[in-house]
Amino acid sequence: MTSLGLLATEGGGFGLNFDVLETNLINLAIIWGVLFYFGSKFLGNTLSERRATIQEAIQDAERRQREAKQALEQQKDNLAQAQSKAKDIVSAAKENATKASDEILTQAKADVEKMRAAADQDVAFQQEKVMRELRQRISQLALERAESELPSRLTPDIQTALIDKKYCFARGLRLMSSTTVSLEIADPYAQALMSLAKDQQLEDRFGEDAQALLDLLGASQELQQFLENPLVAEDAKKNVLGQISAELNPLFANFLKLLVDKGRVGFVSPILRRYQELLRQLRKTVLAEVTAAVELSDSQKDQIRQKVTTMTGAQKVDLEVTLDVTLLGGVIIKVGSQVVDASLRGQLRRLSMQLS
Repeated sequence: MTSLGLLATEGGGFGLNFDVLETNLINLAIIWGVLFYFGSKFLGNTLSERRATIQEAIQDAERRQREAKQALEQQKDNLAQAQSKAKDIVSAAKENATKASDEILTQAKADVEKMRAAADQDVAFQQEKVMRELRQRISQLALERAESELPSRLTPDIQTALIDKKYCFARGLRLMSSTTVSLEIADPYAQALMSLAKDQQLEDRFGEDAQALLDLLGASQELQQFLENPLVAEDAKKNVLGQISAELNPLFANFLKLLVDKGRVGFVSPILRRYQELLRQLRKTVLAEVTAAVELSDSQKDQIRQKVTTMTGAQKVDLEVTLDVTLLGGVIIKVGSQVVDASLRGQLRRLSMQLS
């Protein structure tokens, strides 16, 4: 291949240079000059851009490295916190397990002790039950033997001694309810009868008449049932009352007929007993209802009156005596709401209760 070169002539123009070697060198020099001129700018720009890119990459790498270090430190902190929490959880779990184990052991011991105590108590209860049943049986046999033998051995002196026992009047008092329907009905009529007696100054006479009628009713159950029977005509009741009240005060007899008219003659006994109570209150007298095992002598009755007077502070004591052989001996005295059991039967029962 043939290369052509342009050379400046001596005359100041350009011409062709046909020397191949010289022409190539010149062309090469021109190319290098052109390349250097234009390539230096391009290469500089390229290198600048490359350098900026590298610097940005280095800065980005450094920034990422810093972020990675920060994230690593944060993860280390999180790991440390997690390890600390894990230790706390393990420690708390161990503590709770120990506490739960101790509580279970304590509860188990308590349950065992309760079971032992319950077993001991059950054994003691069974023993006490057997002993109680044995004492009850013994006391029952003793009571039955005493009840069979005492009546034959009771003498007036023993009866007097039983009445005279002071402790019998200091113990065994109990209140008895008096708020019954019959009392609620009887009280207004008894109050009316007392008012009539006071107006006529016949308090004691009405008391005698009331007691006479009460004695008659107590002796005749048929008469009591006749007056209480609602099927019996009122005229028939008035006729019977007229016959039995012939010797009674007329005003008292009229009061009995009034009870028939009011349909309250069936309550004549509680009404008359209530009147007797009002009369005793007026006269500062008390009624002592005495239940005795045997007939009481006059001295024994006086003895009871003295006891009741001391107990109640009354000026006078009326006795109402009834017999009950089941008492075995002694007496039971009722004064108002107070009851004093000085009978042998009562003493044996109290002894039986103490033994059982």
